[in-house]
Amino acid sequence: MKDNKGLIIGIVIVVVVVFIGGFFGTKMYYLNKYNISRVTNEEYQEHKEKLQIKDSITIKTQKLQENNYISFNDVKIKNDFKKFEILDSSTDEHRMYALKENDKVIASFWFGATTDSLVDILKSDFELYGWTQEHLSVSKEERVNFFEKYNIENDVDLIKFLSTYEYKENNLFTSTNKMKENYFVKFITSFLMSFGESVTLIDGDYEGYILNMYENKEAYIIKNNKKYVFTFLKTDYFADEYIKELLNTLIIEDN
Repeated sequence: MKDNKGLIIGIVIVVVVVFIGGFFGTKMYYLNKYNISRVTNEEYQEHKEKLQIKDSITIKTQKLQENNYISFNDVKIKNDFKKFEILDSSTDEHRMYALKENDKVIASFWFGATTDSLVDILKSDFELYGWTQEHLSVSKEERVNFFEKYNIENDVDLIKFLSTYEYKENNLFTSTNKMKENYFVKFITSFLMSFGESVTLIDGDYEGYILNMYENKEAYIIKNNKKYVFTFLKTDYFADEYIKELLNTLIIEDN
């Protein structure tokens, strides 16, 4: 009887040890899998701070006489670019203007549209500045489910979500699903703000945001299931107030 009791105790100990070893082994595996070595936690926190929405502008469309616009496809905006020249690198999707001085470009303005929002790209088989889905330990289906879970339909929704997300560093007691979510949030935040210094929200007659970068600004307007992009290169030439005034003259025709 004593021998049986000792055997049972031994079996229980072995089972407990195997369970604990399996638990911690599995957790260590996922901790390693859902870790972005390119981005430290300190860098992530810096990027998240840059993503905080501390400023916004409200667009109230001011209609001008027709001859005061430049137009391209379904977009019209005030023609403040009479001294600029259209660059040869303009395409069917984007028009590019440059202001030159002694054959040197001192400022430029680009505008056009794309059907690919960041949300759409991340739902697909993507490649972004050297990153591909193979570098990301989150499947396409899991990415789609993530956006559906948090009702993220466009890039404005995404920015609002990322700026308020309560991130906690993964540890052995973090659930696997939460590890994966933290990992994906860290990736998106760091990718988005590695190019920017701050974000300005756009509301009013149009919805969108401005990504304020070191020397440039990019305004994104979401309409007609498209993302309209307005790029201002050399921010010492394009002041914030001027960009706001220019966007107030924007008209995007309904499809």
